[in-house]
Amino acid sequence: MQYSALIKTTHQWKKDIERHLRMVECTETQKQMLATFTLVGDALQWWESITTMEERTTLTYDQFQDRFDDKYFSFAVSAAKKKEFLNLQQGDRTVAEYEQEFTNLSLFALEEVNIEVKKRACFLNGLTWPIKKVILGSPAYTTYSQVVDAALQHCQARKDYKRSMDENQNDKDSINHSAEGDGARNKDTGGFQGH
Repeated sequence: MQYSALIKTTHQWKKDIERHLRMVECTETQKQMLATFTLVGDALQWWESITTMEERTTLTYDQFQDRFDDKYFSFAVSAAKKKEFLNLQQGDRTVAEYEQEFTNLSLFALEEVNIEVKKRACFLNGLTWPIKKVILGSPAYTTYSQVVDAALQHCQARKDYKRSMDENQNDKDSINHSAEGDGARNKDTGGFQGH
């Protein structure tokens, strides 16, 4: 598994565990035990190698998180991912692909997206100029979700327009081809149609 994929998977696992733990009433130690119960493969092997049997039944969830984050989200990795987020550009990606990568990497730059205006500005900054120009031209898009929706709608409208233009060109080509065929038939009969 690529390291970036591991980071995404690990972040998703953490978010899922925290969502589940909010639903159960238990002590901090029980939260740790529930979370570590779901570890598999390399993560489980890591956990068992750094803890004693006693620690596995006495450590709190916060203590587990500290160790887990040290292992999977080191400062160097977090700093590199934050830099990647700050330099993120849409490039050849679709808006949906860009938004997904923006969301994934924003986990490493929470202070850049913790306020709606900052999140909107960061997302806009990475969009391609043609899309950004349309959005900046309208004061109606004040929130992050409005900007994402507007960018997606703009791209869909461009696709629809291009498809319509292609269909019109195909219709014209078909008409021209048909007209050329009729002209050729008329030449074969000397310009007269027989009865």
